[in-house]
Amino acid sequence: GTDLDLLVAYRDFDAACAALEPVLQPLVIDERRPVTHATLFERVFRPREGIGPTVELHRELTNPGLFNIGEAGLWERSIPHPGYNDERIRILSPEDTLLHLAVHAFRDLDFCTHNLLDAHEVISQWQPDFSRLLKRADEWGAGNALHCLLENCQTVMDTPIPTSFRKASMPGRIRMDLMKWILNSGQLQRAAEKPTGYRLTQLLAQLTIPDHLHQGLRFHLGYARLRIRDAFASTPTGNQPDP
Repeated sequence: GTDLDLLVAYRDFDAACAALEPVLQPLVIDERRPVTHATLFERVFRPREGIGPTVELHRELTNPGLFNIGEAGLWERSIPHPGYNDERIRILSPEDTLLHLAVHAFRDLDFCTHNLLDAHEVISQWQPDFSRLLKRADEWGAGNALHCLLENCQTVMDTPIPTSFRKASMPGRIRMDLMKWILNSGQLQRAAEKPTGYRLTQLLAQLTIPDHLHQGLRFHLGYARLRIRDAFASTPTGNQPDP
């Protein structure tokens, strides 16, 4: 890929950012949104000079509120990275890796990119426990997202996915038809410009693809609160008119 994604423990996030800043430049997407920047689940760093990889430092896997991802459990189930002889450098468990691929694909509203190859290799080489995967997907509220990813995996890559798992993870007919309509929408091809049609499709997806409606509603409420805080934080305090 073109970037390096690192997950650090929530408590270590600020210290990890401070360690990167002498050599990498933090990317501020919009200076009018200081609260959003301070609370983002990830922070993006780019080389200060020359070329090099972009580093995305995560304190959470994805936007908080949409899924019920327990940070402590991720670390407890993690395993040492096979490329380093160091217990402190770790990777997600096979089941958590597949769920991470699913929620990341959901964030992009694209379940048919390189994530299929990644998921195929995780299943083929790491042999995840599918009963454990199903249970954890239910805990995360990410069963529908996982179903979208693995169904495409089986169709495109001929990935060996147990029939019992496919049946157990199948969403209801109405929800399945709605998810297919969303993911096949031509509006998603305009992600770079993000017109109104794309935003409405994205909003509908956030209310439909997470397993429960309250997940999307919780996310939208949190987002609204954040934008209100941004508005107050970016309002000039000087040169105010006399009362």
